[in-house]
Amino acid sequence: QALQFFRQAGYSPHAAEAIVGGLIQESGGGGQLNPLAVHDQGTGIGIAGWRDPTPGRGRKTNLMNFARGSGLDWRDTNTQLQFLNHELNTSEQGVNQALRNARNVDEAATAFIGYEKPRGWTAQNPRAGDGYQNRLNNARGLLGQGPTIARANELQNARNAVGGPTVENAAILATA
Repeated sequence: QALQFFRQAGYSPHAAEAIVGGLIQESGGGGQLNPLAVHDQGTGIGIAGWRDPTPGRGRKTNLMNFARGSGLDWRDTNTQLQFLNHELNTSEQGVNQALRNARNVDEAATAFIGYEKPRGWTAQNPRAGDGYQNRLNNARGLLGQGPTIARANELQNARNAVGGPTVENAAILATA
């Protein structure tokens, strides 16, 4: 549904997969988009983790106002996809342009993380954003260019294990 939505909105296959790959990361992984996901101690919601850093002021409130103004339910995945596309065409035009200029899935994932701006992200080093490799692996998995989303995330989590390798993580990495 989400891939088709962004393809119909005019995005290239690799840009659509990068968007959805990033959304899967924001939704908690597992290959699914969760429109009811709660982020950042309740300040963020939805498939993109829209936040209100100040209660009633931010992207979370903007999502709810967009839905209300369109007669839609903000908890619906399609409503959230429409809102994301709305932002890409208004307040996030720079990300939109970078997605449309991306020549491959790697460039598209780097562009789309600029929409999310997770912890660690900077314009100078977008790949330092939290979960970047998972986002890219998700997109590659959707394109069929890499391991399945679940397997790629399992591998990345094993590589990132705190406290050094465990027997379980060593076994996971040995099969990579």
